[in-house]
Amino acid sequence: LAAQPYARELAEILRTRALDESTAEQSRYEAIKALGRAGLALPDPLVSLVRQRFSSDSDTLSRLSAAEILGSAELSDSQRLLVAKDLAGARPFEIRALLPAFEKPPLSDALGQE
Repeated sequence: LAAQPYARELAEILRTRALDESTAEQSRYEAIKALGRAGLALPDPLVSLVRQRFSSDSDTLSRLSAAEILGSAELSDSQRLLVAKDLAGARPFEIRALLPAFEKPPLSDALGQE
């Protein structure tokens, strides 16, 4: 996405839509999915929203979608620490989707220990 013309503008539109609490939840989540799958950074409130969909009471497809977003988005070390804690409750197919989040440098010592 970053190499495409108007990519910054599109990313900003998606980020604004995702952060707008007056927007329907499904529309917000679709914007988050687009940002995450493009490998773009997600602000903390959006990571929290995605992690809520990864909770144990969510259905399988919601959990997998959340894992794919978290695995492909650009996450800060503090965000990756939160996702590392989610690994304990992850199902095998979700772990596979989450692991790419930890393959991206730089990894802090704290993250490596988690």
